[in-house]
Amino acid sequence: MRIQFSRANGTVLMMTLIVIVLLGITAASVVTIASNQYQSDKRSEDWNAALAVAESGLEESLTHLNTYGITNIIAGIPKLDANGWTLSGAEYVKKRTLNTNAHFIVKITSSGDPIITSEGYYRSRGSGHFLMRKVQARTKFSGNWPRGLLAITNLWIKNTFIADSYDSSNPSYSTGGQYDAAKRKAGATVGICRGDFVVELGKADIYGRLLTGPRGNASYLKGGAVGSLSWVDTGHTGAEPGAFRNDFSLAIVYPQPPWSGGAFVPVNAGNTYHLTTGNWEMSELTMTKDKMFVTGDAVLYVKGDVSLSSGATINIAANASLRMYVGGSSSTMSGSTVVNVSGRPERLIYYGLKSNTLIKWTGNDSWCGVLYAPSATLECGGGAEMYGAFLTRSVKISGGANFHYDENLARLSPPKFVVSGWAEL
Repeated sequence: MRIQFSRANGTVLMMTLIVIVLLGITAASVVTIASNQYQSDKRSEDWNAALAVAESGLEESLTHLNTYGITNIIAGIPKLDANGWTLSGAEYVKKRTLNTNAHFIVKITSSGDPIITSEGYYRSRGSGHFLMRKVQARTKFSGNWPRGLLAITNLWIKNTFIADSYDSSNPSYSTGGQYDAAKRKAGATVGICRGDFVVELGKADIYGRLLTGPRGNASYLKGGAVGSLSWVDTGHTGAEPGAFRNDFSLAIVYPQPPWSGGAFVPVNAGNTYHLTTGNWEMSELTMTKDKMFVTGDAVLYVKGDVSLSSGATINIAANASLRMYVGGSSSTMSGSTVVNVSGRPERLIYYGLKSNTLIKWTGNDSWCGVLYAPSATLECGGGAEMYGAFLTRSVKISGGANFHYDENLARLSPPKFVVSGWAEL
């Protein structure tokens, strides 16, 4: 039996085949586009990951400079052949493998102001080959105490704020080495890297400079002024030309524990501690009505929290000093519980380790010293009077405040290497 197809049936079959082919081509195209997009996204992620690896190399290099280089300087040039670094020609070189997919190679020039070059390598998930990003940072030797009132994120003040400077080593700009408003200078720096400078009420007068990150502006003054003595004192508002910048950044070096053992433990005899010259260590420091007298050059490492009630006092004699490291998450002080008799900020240094995230002062606070706690939020009560130099993650002051920077600290500050310029090559 012969089966015959009509011409109409043949046409339908042909059209069906054409549609199937077109659908197949479309599906293949969609799959190809999706695959290409996926590969593009993965390459972009891998490309960014290579930059993060390169930046890790920069951070390790800067840490090496500041933990080894500053104590091994010969003729003004750091000697860095330690901890896996080797000298090759005129550069110190180190390679570190982070995992099977990432490693970096860093080089530090043998010079007075070392230049760090870091190559970050990350394995591409598409080709299996390593992608490379290269960054370079210039460094300079500088003091490591903050040169003003500095915050990494926000600085919030509820009421009127005044910042100025003095020089405890110069009788023309201090009285008996202490702040005198009649001899003030315009050398204060107020700086915020990534957040805002907010004055909720009143206004802010800054005798010196206001520095913010890229999106900051000088309107935070709220009718106040920033600039020279003549600019602020003659009733100007806003920033004097050159007194405001919005390109501020900080290279943070986190304080490390001063030792791993071998210190004395203070003894509380009759609600009284006595710290003489030497290294002292406590698991925590809680004082209610206790007194602590510092009569020598003492270093105190508190591994846990600090809590000082209003009846407690840490008294630092005029010819003594206290360098305090705090590892606990919180440090709470009620009123002016720390008395720096000399009035010289360099005689009271507070280092908050990376785990120290809150420093809280209640009551009418007065602090004369250096506060360096880059992980901590500083919370102050109203009427805070601050003398010296401060760097914290953020600052929150519930009332008005006055900050007085001692310019002599720049001469006394322990040295470190800081980043003076950064670029991708």
